[in-house]
Amino acid sequence: MEYSKLFFVLLLLVLFLIARVAEKRNSKFLLFVICVVLCLYSGLRHMTVGIDTKNYYEIIYNIDQGYGVYTNEIVFTGFCKWMMELFHSIPLIIFLMSSFTCILFVLRFWELRERCSFPFMLLVFMGCFFLRSMNIMRQFVAIAAIFWGTRFLDQRKYIKYILTLLLAVSFHTSAVIGFAIMFVYLFRDYQKSKKTRWILGISIVLALIGGVTLIQEVWDQYDHYFEDQTVALGLMPVYKLLIFIATCLLTGVARSRITVPERRAAAELDKTSSLLYCLGILITCLGFFYPFMDRIGLSLLMFEIPFWGQAIKLKSYRFFFVLMPLVFIVYEIYFQLSGNGLGIFPYHTIFWRGY
Repeated sequence: MEYSKLFFVLLLLVLFLIARVAEKRNSKFLLFVICVVLCLYSGLRHMTVGIDTKNYYEIIYNIDQGYGVYTNEIVFTGFCKWMMELFHSIPLIIFLMSSFTCILFVLRFWELRERCSFPFMLLVFMGCFFLRSMNIMRQFVAIAAIFWGTRFLDQRKYIKYILTLLLAVSFHTSAVIGFAIMFVYLFRDYQKSKKTRWILGISIVLALIGGVTLIQEVWDQYDHYFEDQTVALGLMPVYKLLIFIATCLLTGVARSRITVPERRAAAELDKTSSLLYCLGILITCLGFFYPFMDRIGLSLLMFEIPFWGQAIKLKSYRFFFVLMPLVFIVYEIYFQLSGNGLGIFPYHTIFWRGY
């Protein structure tokens, strides 16, 4: 195995162990260490690391020179323009975007640690999504903002979530799928508050108006996803769907054997994250017919992280709840490390002068 691939595997295992200690001791210092390591690894990569990194250098340079502007993503354009005027450093912009992604994800994992396993969520993230975030970087910044913003949905602070979502959409238009996430939460709380019903109704109207406008403006950017109807995926999405169903069934069986109401509630999977994860898998499965459709559903697929994080905390059938996701995690790591690993390997930092 090429040394930088071996280093990544060792880094994943070390951070997993650090996360276990951090969760056990409730250590914010170790949380800080995890964030710093991820930010340095992702943010200080050389421009040759990642299929899209060099393209981002060109995009940011063009924005600075006034050659290209992402009209639908004004926050991204403005951020790049502003940072270049202040610091004249493209690597700094790459570092900040990468750090933003890593920090928001890790902080949200930390917030969910009461009901989800923090080290296991970090393992799923690093094994399945971390390397991808070094390629489709803008989209992952938007996804990280949406995922972190779900804290506002848990708190029923819908306006704050909408503001977060609008920022994400203005960074990458695919983040508009974040409205679907909000609707799932709103329907969950539909019977609990008259205010929620009003917000749901207004949001649907605004989403319809905004959706029609957005489709008209950005269709050319995504219509090629539907042109080539060829099989683009392996069987992993099907496997994920099957183990998702199996986990829900096993959880139901386990709960039916519990007579104490409090313990029965503790043995229940969160329905909201479960539904969002299921939707993410189904959209990903469209990749059998339309290549790259998995990118559109990526914001929803991220909910597999808290889904499996909470599943392995359940006492019943815990062996299966650990084994089933480990299969696709190991597969994802192997797939990403094979060949040049999505262009990430061989890995070099910005201080490398061999290019």
